Amino acid sequence: MTEGSEDVKLVADLNAKLKLLKFTRDKTGSITTGSIITAMERHLKALNTVLDDVDGLRRNVEQSKFERGEEPEAVAEWGAELDGEIGKTDEAITALKNAITEVRSNQIGREREKEHALKEKEREEQLLFEKRKFELKLEYEQKLDETRKSQGQGHAQESKPLKTRVNSKLPELKITKFNGSASNWLTFWNKFEAEIDKSDLAPTTKFA
Repeated sequence: MTEGSEDVKLVADLNAKLKLLKFTRDKTGSITTGSIITAMERHLKALNTVLDDVDGLRRNVEQSKFERGEEPEAVAEWGAELDGEIGKTDEAITALKNAITEVRSNQIGREREKEHALKEKEREEQLLFEKRKFELKLEYEQKLDETRKSQGQGHAQESKPLKTRVNSKLPELKITKFNGSASNWLTFWNKFEAEIDKSDLAPTTKFA
């Protein structure tokens, strides 16, 4: 392979890589808009790989030109357009890195918001639980207190002195006297019950 053919091959390889670089870089906008971290990171890696390949081939071509005796000004002029494409790619890489950082930050923020919302929900549920537990305890204590009071009143009524109840002023009762004849006992008893029942005394007083 002659020296001239080697230069042609290097330039052809460089041009092919440069087209690939432009093609890859043009996808950056749509991939960034998608905001998918894995896709963005993969694209960033691809951009860097192709850019490194372009830069390596460029240096090989520049070296070949210097070996042929070309002046630095001529080599710089040849690479001016290439510098512009590399600069655009560097800007795309920087923008892509910033977008990745922003998406990650947003994801972390959303995760923190979810975590905060979950903790807040758990806290509210715990407060409701404690409130309900307190209400049930209060209801239980109120019912228990009512039961004790009710039982206490019952005991108090049962323990009243018999004398107090017995010494109440009794109304005058007119009761038929039994004449002692066994044959008249049933008639007497029925009349006695009727006279007692129509009186205003409480049952415990009638037969105390």
